[in-house]
Amino acid sequence: MPVTELDKLHSAFTTAFNAGDVEALMDLYESDATLVPSPGKTVSGSDAIREALTAFLGMKLTIEMGPQSVLTGGTNLAVFRNPWQLKRGSEVAMSGQAIEVARRGAGGVWRFVIDNPFAA
Repeated sequence: MPVTELDKLHSAFTTAFNAGDVEALMDLYESDATLVPSPGKTVSGSDAIREALTAFLGMKLTIEMGPQSVLTGGTNLAVFRNPWQLKRGSEVAMSGQAIEVARRGAGGVWRFVIDNPFAA
């Protein structure tokens, strides 16, 4: 489902990730977006991002995101910083601080352009 409210972008990501729905996740990225699937590695474009997200989903973890800081540039760009945790049950398997850039495009839909979950 297209996200037209900026403050709903991360909840849409969390819902799709925890449901294991790679197609719903892909709807949240621009076709030429860049993702950092592991520290020091970047992938760009829908096919590479789908492959990286599918690998994450294959680990059968759930994601939780903490409070986010948002800086908007005009009405069509936003930069996020937020903490996240990947969990297996109550055990934290991985965590970090993400920095992401989102852009509002056609129809007012917000999508990630850059997603670096390992920024800090």
